[in-house]
Amino acid sequence: MRYLLFVLLFLINIFANSINEDTKKENIYFSSDLNWIPYSFYDNKIPKGYILDYINLLAKKGNFEPIFLPDEWSNNIEKLKSKKIDVLSGVLYKKSRENFLLFTDVFLKQELSIVSNTNRLELKDIKSLNNKTIGMIKDWALTNLIQKNFPEIKIRFYNSLDDIFTDIKNQKIDATIQYNLTAKYYINNTFLNTLKTSIIPKIKGFEENIYLGIRKDRPDLVKRLNKAIRSITSDELEYLNDKWESNKDQIYLTKEEKEFIQNHTIRVSFTTNWAPISFIDNGKAYGLGFDFWYNIVKKTNLKVEYKTEDKFYKSLDEIKNKTQDVIVTTSKTKDREKYAIFSKVYFKIPIGIVTTKDQNYIPNVEFLREKKIAVGRNYTAYKLLHENYPYLNFVFVDNIKQGLELVSSHKVFAVVDSMPVLAYNIKKNSLHNLKISGNTNIDYNLQVMIRDDYLILKNIINKALDSQKLEEKETIYNKWLDLKFVKPFDYELMFKILIPIIIIFFIIIYKNRQLTKYQKELNLAKSELELSLESFKSLLDFTVDGIFILKNKKIIFVNNQAIKMFQYTKEELLNSPIEKLFILDKNIDLIIEEARNHSIELNARNSKDITFPIMLKAKNILFENNNTIILSTIDMTEIRQRERLLIQQSKIASLSEMLNNIAHQWRQPLSFISTAVTGLKIQKEYNQLDEKMFFETIDEIEEKTQYLSKIISDFQNYLNGEKTIKKFDLSRCINQTLNILNNSFLENNIKIINNLTSNIEVISNENELNQSILYVLNNAKDALIENNIKDKNIEINAYVKNSSLAVIEIIDNAGGIDTKIIDKVFEPYFTTKHKSQGTGLGLYMTHKIITQNLNGNIDIENYKSTFTKVTIEIPLK
Repeated sequence: MRYLLFVLLFLINIFANSINEDTKKENIYFSSDLNWIPYSFYDNKIPKGYILDYINLLAKKGNFEPIFLPDEWSNNIEKLKSKKIDVLSGVLYKKSRENFLLFTDVFLKQELSIVSNTNRLELKDIKSLNNKTIGMIKDWALTNLIQKNFPEIKIRFYNSLDDIFTDIKNQKIDATIQYNLTAKYYINNTFLNTLKTSIIPKIKGFEENIYLGIRKDRPDLVKRLNKAIRSITSDELEYLNDKWESNKDQIYLTKEEKEFIQNHTIRVSFTTNWAPISFIDNGKAYGLGFDFWYNIVKKTNLKVEYKTEDKFYKSLDEIKNKTQDVIVTTSKTKDREKYAIFSKVYFKIPIGIVTTKDQNYIPNVEFLREKKIAVGRNYTAYKLLHENYPYLNFVFVDNIKQGLELVSSHKVFAVVDSMPVLAYNIKKNSLHNLKISGNTNIDYNLQVMIRDDYLILKNIINKALDSQKLEEKETIYNKWLDLKFVKPFDYELMFKILIPIIIIFFIIIYKNRQLTKYQKELNLAKSELELSLESFKSLLDFTVDGIFILKNKKIIFVNNQAIKMFQYTKEELLNSPIEKLFILDKNIDLIIEEARNHSIELNARNSKDITFPIMLKAKNILFENNNTIILSTIDMTEIRQRERLLIQQSKIASLSEMLNNIAHQWRQPLSFISTAVTGLKIQKEYNQLDEKMFFETIDEIEEKTQYLSKIISDFQNYLNGEKTIKKFDLSRCINQTLNILNNSFLENNIKIINNLTSNIEVISNENELNQSILYVLNNAKDALIENNIKDKNIEINAYVKNSSLAVIEIIDNAGGIDTKIIDKVFEPYFTTKHKSQGTGLGLYMTHKIITQNLNGNIDIENYKSTFTKVTIEIPLK
């Protein structure tokens, strides 16, 4: 991937000299109305509104900078005619306006609605307003249109929408007719649960389409804005509508819905064995699904009673027979729609695939063809998979634990269910030989299942789900889900994406060369110089690195990635000292000098005062005829998180082998203790137990007990993950590791040549050094066994070097390492072992721990032709 990026950047550099189009964002001036709520208005001198948000969205897609100029509508038209602004932000089409305006595509369609008191159920259409009094703003076009078309409606004129809505609330007037967006905004922010809206058909003469009005001399701008308008997605529009129409903090319930809640107790069927989505502990319901349901109950004041079921199909039968009303954690399928209705989706869960650890990554369901797949009987996972892949060979189980045990014992190839459920049950049942190997690419949409005659309950539940804030949802997700499934990088997909991008890039270059050829011929001397600089800036904006160019340690250029990384505006960064972005422990000049020679790591600080790690590289360049320094920064946050995950994976991978070593260590002492106790008992029964024999045996039992206790202490020290820095004796640390592995060495006839000396005291992280030595010794042991060495030896030396470094040498006679691979042994996932025996993480994590956590160095070399020597150096303090 890295090389492909280099190739792409190289191609960009080759053709960049043909581009002379200015890549800076163009300032485009838009009108901004003072009081067109909620379309365009000012709040505490800040421009706000639906249309302004829409224009900001267009700006991102069209690569321009919108400048909003506030004024009255009539003044805005004059400003456009005098070219002080470029665009009228929201205008209706009129033939007369074609004299000075160009129109974009329609970007907003208005609807009209009647606003009335919630008690006035009869006011639902235009006819119902005959002989009623409505409030309207004086001299508005909409007011004049209603006067013209509906003379039977009485109109009271107002100067303020707030006054109109207040009088409807207090029943001083009957209603008003307003744009639907305006009505919903006012109701949700001030008059919730007191006023309601009813959409009405379009009135004759009412213009529903809203355009952007462009200066007559800017046809280029029409094309540019239309392209941006067409690129806006339905999700982005839904976000805007949700922001300006809805109020997520409150729920509006109709009179019928309130009466339903008052008169019904909802019978909820709850599954007991689907952790962490739905389960029972000490008779109480828990799980992600229950927490979402609890939020629904809390927001709506539903009265509920629960019935737990350990068989999911029983819950389905109860919904079908209407003996229960709701199942909280299920999903819609074709057969269930025959007897039930479903709420909106409140959580999407990928359906995963679990196999034994010796199986490779499974990219899709096709790899399961002709294999036995365990799945819960009548579970939603089965329903969804069967609908999409009817050819799969399913084996039904009563619960996920049963399915996992079948996979573990190789009676089926895999088990499928939601990923959190699979991960939870693997961990809970200690099935360490299993792993999540792939994703079916089918999502399990968690929904509330409702008996089909309770449509009103569905509406109540959906309103509660719509009212949930993002923070509420994330709190539930973080509480129950700690699954992180990372699949290998899909290079095939990368090529499918990258090749069209390169083709499009060449097409753009070709077209651009045609458009700029004439201009290049006229302005060759000037354009070559300017183009070179602009192309260089454009190239920097293509990079994934954050780029700063410094003159006298102040920022004179910054690319888009750096702005995004440090969360400052471009204006805030330019001419600022570079020191404000980094947490420094020495002079910035020394940092930059060090970064010139090699990449360095240090901590940075963004505009929100949040610290994060970066990689820094520096180089001297000539920029705009000035001697400057270019800094390249890479955000290392995600890399650090992945490294922590690798460390944990590596430690877990070695846990099984260590437990095996412990078991070997315990067998002989336990056997002796058992035999000794039995002997004492027999001698006592036959009156042959003398006092000397008794105390000698007791002493030996105590000695063996102390030995067993020491092994447990050593093992606990390894497991505790302690991160404290303390002084410790190096020989004791190494001997502690040897104690854990001692029995394994004896069993495999491996001789340990221990040349350790005491009194080498180190101030460091003993636990992490212990872990690293354990990895190296295990590797040496495995090499000796695999190569079938007759006289197996491991030699351990420790000494002090240059009065500042503690040196540990671990030498084995396993025959050395192939020179073709010796440079790769510290790479992640590189292993010469069978995939069922090694993960390829041990030496990689050892290298990371020694070099980064302990500030030391580790080296591996072939020694005396048939030996391998690993040298670890760490500072004494």
